[in-house]
Amino acid sequence: MALGFLNQRAVKRYGAFVGAMDMAAEAFDTVRKVIDRVDDSQGSSGYTLPTQDELIALHAKAFAALDTLRIKGKKHEADLVSRDWAV
Repeated sequence: MALGFLNQRAVKRYGAFVGAMDMAAEAFDTVRKVIDRVDDSQGSSGYTLPTQDELIALHAKAFAALDTLRIKGKKHEADLVSRDWAV
């Protein structure tokens, strides 16, 4: 694709989109470290908390959704950088 066809505002928005996904991926790494420290043996009084296994499953599901978004964004990159975005 020639650079003349790129919409500069769309390129900036796509860059922000990719940057936001990268920040979310970094946050998932931090969340995983917190999940690894969860101690299921500590009882709670009057309320329930998700177990470590449940948190790991939720983490995997959320990361898979982010990965799907990243794949779709990459698939449509040419279109996203060449046109204005509608909100």
